[in-house]
Amino acid sequence: MLITFILFLTYSFFGWINETILTSVTNRKLNNRGFVLGPYCLVYGIAAVLMLNFLKFVEDNIFYQFLSSMVIATIVEYIVSLVLEKLFDARWWDYSHIKFNLNGRICLGYSIIFGFVGVIAYKLNPYLYNLCKIIITNKLFLTIQLIIFLLFIIDFIISSYIINTLDLSQVENKKDSNSYIAHEVNKYIFNKLKIIKNKIAIF
Repeated sequence: MLITFILFLTYSFFGWINETILTSVTNRKLNNRGFVLGPYCLVYGIAAVLMLNFLKFVEDNIFYQFLSSMVIATIVEYIVSLVLEKLFDARWWDYSHIKFNLNGRICLGYSIIFGFVGVIAYKLNPYLYNLCKIIITNKLFLTIQLIIFLLFIIDFIISSYIINTLDLSQVENKKDSNSYIAHEVNKYIFNKLKIIKNKIAIF
């Protein structure tokens, strides 16, 4: 279970790097594409864990690995997009401007990319899995990982709370609210820190 969580965070981190680089280059400014404040993109972590467990049944066939990865990741992306919109009345991404999309939540191009990424991840996963086994048998590494786990939970709770306080009805483009949400979350945190700083200064 602990190994699965470590792999989940690892692939979430890789996904965050990938999404941040792509969107930052496209928009020519730094963007945090994750749902939480930290460097995680949860869609990648969820999809990766599901794919790698399912791919055990098709490990000898690259085509089935590719197809299974594409289907699983696409379903996860659609569901996460739908859930986030229902919970917060906002979308974190939108593919309406890309050909062969479904409701702007998923598109064929990204699904194909997910397929290739799944095959690569499956090939690399045994090495990551062995590294995880070393981590959980080392007290220092295990302690660090438990701290990261606690920070992740705290991050998730704080992120959800802050996003719930935002007035997302003000978003001009309801189809992709990621940049607006990231900006508002950062502003919220900055204002809270400023208030705390002023209170400390009084004493």
